[in-house]
Amino acid sequence: MIIKGLHISFWLFLLPVTLLTTGCGKREPAGQTEILIAAAANLAPVAGELASEFGRIQDVQVRFSFGSSGNLAAQIRHGAPFDLYLPAARSFCLSLREEALIEDSCAVYARGVLVVWSKTLAPPEHSAEGHPAEVSGQDGQAELADLTDLADARVRVIAIANPEIAPYGLAARQALQSAGLWETLEPRMVIANSVSHAFQLVASENAEMGLVALSLVKGQREPYMRVDENLYEPIEQATGVLSSSGEKKAATAFADFLTGPQAQAILREHGYETEHSASSASSNGL
Repeated sequence: MIIKGLHISFWLFLLPVTLLTTGCGKREPAGQTEILIAAAANLAPVAGELASEFGRIQDVQVRFSFGSSGNLAAQIRHGAPFDLYLPAARSFCLSLREEALIEDSCAVYARGVLVVWSKTLAPPEHSAEGHPAEVSGQDGQAELADLTDLADARVRVIAIANPEIAPYGLAARQALQSAGLWETLEPRMVIANSVSHAFQLVASENAEMGLVALSLVKGQREPYMRVDENLYEPIEQATGVLSSSGEKKAATAFADFLTGPQAQAILREHGYETEHSASSASSNGL
């Protein structure tokens, strides 16, 4: 049922999720097409802007249900009435396609970026877009210049998403393993249900540091440090139209929109890598 613009379904018992809809509080035009999108938690900050831009092109009401990619996949396997799946790992989409639950190619529309973020570190005096090469601590706080500084004894709790169900958590584990730090830091880890939950643990200062999505910390005043992308497998944000969808045309249109220029520009503003940004970096010799 719809209550004040929010989609409520019994599938919520599987996982607490955040729901967002365009046009909240407005009466929906009679007969307007509506799609429900199962979206990875890292997309929460950008979803509304994407839906609004899409609404200028298509007369479609877009609703999002956020959670970890793995838990959303479990909901789909249990018959949740989604139209489109937007996991943070193409592998989750391909797995559902093998089970005939997804019917398209699971195209990749962007790549996620992993960062280390802390709310307890003081911002540096000089930084470029909040991600300096070195972040210095003050008043006895730990300093953060690279991943090895996570081993500082003053860093007592580190938040990451569950690597089994959340691609950003898997990337965090891969990065720490590649850096030879996983076994040292594992006792200090707090495992969150999703990357947004890991972000919340740091934001509430229940963890000194977290390995989270750049999209979640963009705009925060606290500093962050990008993790070397050579330390983890690419975080491939993908799209998959559900075979059971009753609005496949609209769902496909939104999936196609994500690879178009308007959506790609919005995604780049929120910290995602796209084909355009990769081409620009190559042309600049980066």
